[in-house]
Amino acid sequence: MKRKAFASLVASVVAAATVTMPTASFAAGLGNSSGLTDGLSAPRASISPTDKVDLKSAQETDETGVDKYIRGLKYDPSGVLAVKGESIENVPVTKDQLKDGTYTVFKHERKSFNNLRSDISAFDANNAHVYPGALVLANKDLAKGSPTSIGIARAPQTVSVDLPGLVDGKNKVVINNPTKSSVTQGLNGLLDGWIQRNSKYPDHAAKISYDETMVTSKRQLEAKLGLGFEKVSAKLNVDFDAIHKRERQVAIASFKQIYYTASVDTPTSPHSVFGPNVTAQDLKDRGVNNKNPLGYISSVSYGRQIFVKLETTSTSNDVQAAFSGLFKAKFGNLSTEFKAKYADILNKTRATVYAVGGSARGGVEVATGNIDALKKIIKEESTYSTKVPAVPVSYAVNFLKDNQLAAVRSSGDYIEITATTYKSGEITFRHGGGYVAKFRLKWDEISYDPQGKEIRTPKTWSGNWAARTLGFRETIQLPANARNIHVEAGEATGLAWDPWWTVINKKNLPLVPHREIVLKGTTLNPWVEDNVKS
Repeated sequence: MKRKAFASLVASVVAAATVTMPTASFAAGLGNSSGLTDGLSAPRASISPTDKVDLKSAQETDETGVDKYIRGLKYDPSGVLAVKGESIENVPVTKDQLKDGTYTVFKHERKSFNNLRSDISAFDANNAHVYPGALVLANKDLAKGSPTSIGIARAPQTVSVDLPGLVDGKNKVVINNPTKSSVTQGLNGLLDGWIQRNSKYPDHAAKISYDETMVTSKRQLEAKLGLGFEKVSAKLNVDFDAIHKRERQVAIASFKQIYYTASVDTPTSPHSVFGPNVTAQDLKDRGVNNKNPLGYISSVSYGRQIFVKLETTSTSNDVQAAFSGLFKAKFGNLSTEFKAKYADILNKTRATVYAVGGSARGGVEVATGNIDALKKIIKEESTYSTKVPAVPVSYAVNFLKDNQLAAVRSSGDYIEITATTYKSGEITFRHGGGYVAKFRLKWDEISYDPQGKEIRTPKTWSGNWAARTLGFRETIQLPANARNIHVEAGEATGLAWDPWWTVINKKNLPLVPHREIVLKGTTLNPWVEDNVKS
């Protein structure tokens, strides 16, 4: 019986039964047949059958109230889960660094992101609030991967799994009072039943996906891999300061191995997920309002999640290509050509793996080592079995109001740092022709002022335009910030009407490790070789 309904009804009955107390003479005249005793007792008040408390009506009133309250909430489905990040107005200027024979230019560019994700990553696999059917507040905490569930009386709930071979209702179970523990117990029963019943599925392959990015900043990392990723960054010990200084180049990949997905049936109405006595006020008391509408976790994907950090001291501009090739191959067999091309980078690279889920035999939570030593962590346990425990990897949330899928929108700005490294080079002039020759070399040296403006300082070789004879050879060292290289050479013909011929005149040559300019031929038939060596 509902206490509130009963109290209200009793109050109305008492009010209706109030009478004026009779005088003694009037009472005596009535006699005992009136129901009064000693002239002082009040008449008995009776409750008609129509005034009795209708338990069914009271329950229906509560259900109607819950539906009315939930459906009456006013919120923007995309706005309530929107997380607006930092807005950047001032972009750092371009900077440079000339050190140990290398020249690095750091360019800063403002990037904006506006991501919409309906698949929320479960970076904290042990979160007690994440299970199929959990009622959660759809707010910014949910958007950041830290949902808040509400404790309240629940109606029975059907949970199902998508493992193959479960037919005739064997893929689902009814949970009478859904909680984290009861739902987990129910799921374990379904999984045990599948394993016992379906020996023909010993190698149920996981659904594997991955995402990768080079790391430039915390904000950029969250924009790429999702809000709440700072928890993983801490596990992987990402040194953002070293990245900013170009002391390290770092890439991170997220590998997801989904073994199965558990889902709940779509509610027919908001009140259908609650116990019969839950009222709208109960929901208000638990913080459900326009800013915190109620949602339910409609599905949870279980499996194993692996985060890999590749870190190198190499300053090569090919690091991103090398790391991307490793990730795409999932650390499998690499071609001989790939290994040869990126050998220097790979030899200077260490990998750190943070694994969530899987067996104890499959590896520790965090492991660091060379690439070959960590291949097996990525490759093994790609099939589901009793020996490979699964944990929540991601989940989907729907609004209870209308069962609309809740999508997390994150937006903001971040600074993307592009660091381009150049190495020093050299040019060798060699004279192997039968004539008098002259060489000239000019270039610009690039730098940036405190305002980030490029400065070009013209430079020339001290031996420019001196007469050179057969056998001359000289190598000129060029700094890593040399640009717009101009090479010119000619020969004296001995002809009064045409005393000078240009043999080579090349401008804007790129800086390479080694270039050799060789003059050959005779006075009337000069020619040149331009040899570039890596």
